[in-house]
Amino acid sequence: RSFGNGIIRYPQAPAHELSKLRYFRLAPSRIVISNIKGWEGAVTTTTEDEHGYIASNRFLQYTSRGNADLNYVKHYLLSETGIGSLGQASPGSADRNRTLSIKNFERIEIPLPDLAEQKRIADYLDTTASTVSQIIRQGANRASLLRSVTHNEQPGVSVPLGELVSRVRRPVPVRTDDSYGLAGVRWYGDGVFHRETRYGRDLSAKTLYEVAPGDLVYNRLFAWK
Repeated sequence: RSFGNGIIRYPQAPAHELSKLRYFRLAPSRIVISNIKGWEGAVTTTTEDEHGYIASNRFLQYTSRGNADLNYVKHYLLSETGIGSLGQASPGSADRNRTLSIKNFERIEIPLPDLAEQKRIADYLDTTASTVSQIIRQGANRASLLRSVTHNEQPGVSVPLGELVSRVRRPVPVRTDDSYGLAGVRWYGDGVFHRETRYGRDLSAKTLYEVAPGDLVYNRLFAWK
């Protein structure tokens, strides 16, 4: 899944139902990256739960050489800087055509403290991510939580959203030789992230729109997520 949301485990299927791609066995303690959605943070690490599963050659698998904690590497690649690096390593003219280059991926540089510090950082981020996930997915859901707060603690009238916010558009003409930092919005309320930086000549759009601090931003394709 994109945005670091883990591996999808599909039901078993007979060989004749598989595509003509090549397949490889998964194993615990590997980092796995989708070569077509790497730029969108489709990065995770495997556990014992993946034992016995296979994945196509569209999913790149790596093990540690011994000097890196794979959970630390995963969290770095899912950071704003890491997502930007994955975007730059995934050339293509449109999102659906962007493929992560193995050579470019292996050239990504990351800060590397000693192993003990890597593990400490990764453990902290694992705990934080788990807490956020519980708040978002297990707390009934944000909508029901807000309804509870509104109805029980702050009674008042309901107001259409359009009466509370105004749409803002700050057009930026795309120029061939200028570079532009492109933003995206993660699912499940995980915020804005820097997708990549691209030159105007590589963009199909003629106009972009500036994002400013304090804006409320939603992804029109995945607002439902």
